[in-house]
Amino acid sequence: MTDTRYRREGEHSDEFYRLVFENVRDPVLVIRPDGRIIVANDAIVAAIGYSKEELLRMNISDLRPDFEKPKIGEHLEKSRQGATYETVYKRKDGSLFPVEISTKAAVIEGEMTFLGIIRDITERKRVEERLDLTQFAVDHFTDSSIWLDPNGQIIYVNDATCRSTGYDRSELLAMHIWDLDPEFSPEVFAQNWSKWEETSGRRVQNRFESVHRTKSGKVFPVEITGNIFAFKGRKYFVTYDRDITERRQTEEALTSAKARAELYVDLMSHDINNLNHSAMGYLEMALDELEVHERLERDNKVLIEKPLQAIKNSSALIENVRKLQMLMIESVKTRPIDLHDLLSEMDTGSFHEVDRDITVNIPDIPDYKVEANELLKDVFTNLISNSIKHSDRDKPLTVNVLVEPASENHKKYYRCSIEDNGPGIPDDLKGRLFRKFQRGATRAQGKGLGLYLVRTLVDGFKGKVWVEDRVPGDHTQGARFVVILPAAEAVVNMQ
Repeated sequence: MTDTRYRREGEHSDEFYRLVFENVRDPVLVIRPDGRIIVANDAIVAAIGYSKEELLRMNISDLRPDFEKPKIGEHLEKSRQGATYETVYKRKDGSLFPVEISTKAAVIEGEMTFLGIIRDITERKRVEERLDLTQFAVDHFTDSSIWLDPNGQIIYVNDATCRSTGYDRSELLAMHIWDLDPEFSPEVFAQNWSKWEETSGRRVQNRFESVHRTKSGKVFPVEITGNIFAFKGRKYFVTYDRDITERRQTEEALTSAKARAELYVDLMSHDINNLNHSAMGYLEMALDELEVHERLERDNKVLIEKPLQAIKNSSALIENVRKLQMLMIESVKTRPIDLHDLLSEMDTGSFHEVDRDITVNIPDIPDYKVEANELLKDVFTNLISNSIKHSDRDKPLTVNVLVEPASENHKKYYRCSIEDNGPGIPDDLKGRLFRKFQRGATRAQGKGLGLYLVRTLVDGFKGKVWVEDRVPGDHTQGARFVVILPAAEAVVNMQ
């Protein structure tokens, strides 16, 4: 009686497990170690399109597409270990679908079998593919993308960020935004985070300009577009950062072009027009004198000299504009220039003016060679002319040119000084004297292009220029313009 009771309980147990097996929602297969199918439930029949009878005559390889069949041996070994793996199944109609199979090895009636619970992961794969595609798109986006947490910690960067900054991803992920953007500090970031949070719910993009600093220390401008997003209970500021270096250069070029156009109009309508009017006034006086006396007396020599000087000044102004235009378009090319030859060829008499006591002293100097070009003469000419132009016409003026060797950081230079005993230059004007359109403190007319040309040329020669008091501490005793030029032999040695 006991054996009968156990047998009936066993039969009831088998029936229970059979019911569970048949009614489980996931497809289930039981296979032998050689891959032959020995048990299939109703769910696998519905999922794959074969009847049970057909399935029980098949091998697991019959349910795999050709490209998955080489993996069957590996999958059977994973089944022996009770592992989970992914593969692809083929329906009776030939269509394919991805599956995840959870396995369990079990001995049934003395024989090793592998039970596999099969889950269709088509939707999951679609989601993963979309995520992968999104990830790929963000990673390979041409602009930088940076994700920040509320503490300013960088938690994600794309490939473009790595390329533009020179850091690798692991370095960036160990940084805060202020390590990359010097315009942000922890305090500034916290203030901006509060502003960004206010716009996050209104679908308003935050757009502003800042800078990024590369690993080498170079800083470049960026336009940042971003917003705060919440994900799994955490907030992130997601940004797209575009390098706007070229845009800034274009804007600067357009601004410069507009300024040049305005300069040319202003020069023609004001400066050159004034010079022409001055010349015409003296010439008309000369004509009147000729009509009355039929000749010009020596005392009327000024009626010719003044318009001649006005025409020279007009020509010099136009020439300065031409040279500035050339320097803006072309880079400054240098070669060794002998200061002895250059200064010896300068005509000091060309600086004299009618009814003025002007002395220009240019000493005979050794063959000092500097790295410059033929436009170096304009540096000396403009500085000497500037001293004369802004001096008191009723007082004698002396301009001395001095040249002496100098060195800085073990590099050889030549220090050229142009000093005068004129009215001098106030301290508040010294720092801005070489800016474009900056005039001196006298009543002399003009756009201040001479000194701007001087600075542009000296910068191109890799030199320096500044102005100081001839007598330290007393600007009323005259000015000294100092030009530092690299020695030609020093440049050769550096190369």
